[in-house]
Amino acid sequence: MTAAPKKSFFEASPNIGIDSVAISLATVTFTYPQVVNVSRGVLPAVTNAATLSVVARAMPFQIPVKFAQFSLMREVKFKLDEKSPATKGINTMVAYGSTGVPFQSVLYNQCISDIYKYHNKSAPSLGGTGVLGTAKQLFWKKVYPGIFWCFLRECCATGGALVLGPAIAPHFAPYIGEDRPVLVRFTSGLVAGWCTAFFTQWMHNTALTAGSMSELGEKATTTASFRRAVTTLGVSLIYKNYLQRMMVIAIASSTLNTFPVFQ
Repeated sequence: MTAAPKKSFFEASPNIGIDSVAISLATVTFTYPQVVNVSRGVLPAVTNAATLSVVARAMPFQIPVKFAQFSLMREVKFKLDEKSPATKGINTMVAYGSTGVPFQSVLYNQCISDIYKYHNKSAPSLGGTGVLGTAKQLFWKKVYPGIFWCFLRECCATGGALVLGPAIAPHFAPYIGEDRPVLVRFTSGLVAGWCTAFFTQWMHNTALTAGSMSELGEKATTTASFRRAVTTLGVSLIYKNYLQRMMVIAIASSTLNTFPVFQ
């Protein structure tokens, strides 16, 4: 059977836009308490008023950057499929993980920065003037902290859920109804997100720890951030913040499965 032709970018833009808004809102809302939990007491407890303020501060940056990420991810996925059509599942995970490294590192670390700045706890600027200085500061403070853990997290969490969701959808269809494909996609995406979120939680907590270390002016290398996460969280590294992050991954997975960008 001949595959359906790929939609143009403009045809896919509504789905990309819906996904970007929903996932950005979920990410900031549910990441806030996670950042507080790994701040070692630096940040005060979360309140509804503070959450609304942080969301309002973060959204103008989060939404367009997320839109750019999904747009690029879509093209990377299609290019990988052209080169290796037999590994489409792996291609999806690699596309999400590879675009997640620069974009999600920036998005999460900027979210962490917005949270710290809201509470007047941000570390002093790293310095640097001009375009090169600004670029270096952006890389070292927003991209580099937790970059290795970010790749593993993005590749295996939401990237994995984009593969798992369609794989388990046929098992839900007989119970939900073959004539309700949107609900089937949403449900399978939700369950897939719950699963992949749990198995990647330790990666996420380590990446959050790296972002917090950087915001406080500490050097957040791959090993240093992992050691700090283990020291701070202990065994809870594998489940701390799971409920909040599970909501983020489940919403992301169900949204992306319901409004797919890979068309």
